[in-house]
Amino acid sequence: MIANALLYYLIFINVVTFLVYGIDKWKAKQGSWRISEATLLILAVFGGSIGALLGMKVWHHKTMHKKFKYGLPLILLALLGNIIWLIFGGLHTAIEYFIAGLVLMITIIGIPFGLQSMKLGVLAIWPFGSKVKWKESQPGCLSMFMNVLWFFVGGIWICLTHIFYGLLLCITIIGIPWGKMHFRLAKLALSPFGMEVV
Repeated sequence: MIANALLYYLIFINVVTFLVYGIDKWKAKQGSWRISEATLLILAVFGGSIGALLGMKVWHHKTMHKKFKYGLPLILLALLGNIIWLIFGGLHTAIEYFIAGLVLMITIIGIPFGLQSMKLGVLAIWPFGSKVKWKESQPGCLSMFMNVLWFFVGGIWICLTHIFYGLLLCITIIGIPWGKMHFRLAKLALSPFGMEVV
């Protein structure tokens, strides 16, 4: 169901992006108000990079602009990298974080820690470009207690999931960057409390 929704979204955004590039080319020929370059690039960032590349080729539009000529293929590679990440463990481990967060939020005292787990779930979906660091003001023994509780509630299982996907991805040479990210998140999965995502 999620895969179908993602597929329909990607088809829709790429068709829209392709048409927007064609409209902008037509407006350029007419000498009328143009669609901004930022809008054209944003459509590519939100999944329409294939439509943008096709629009450049079919409509012969923005083919000499360096940020389109070189930027759009890089955006496409980033999109493919994120999709690979989601398929090979990102979505699965994010769901584990969300379930563990809901279990922690059953008690009133666990709500702040459940919310932290939800933040880590979002980090597990899009980890590239994010940093995790120790909070400036440590909560002390409560944080240590919650890390121990977390270890048994979900930490060990999420850590093992990260290790499994990390080993699976490191078998192939092309998967090493994603495998390294899984190993980095495995360490975080064991004791996430007292940390913040930047």
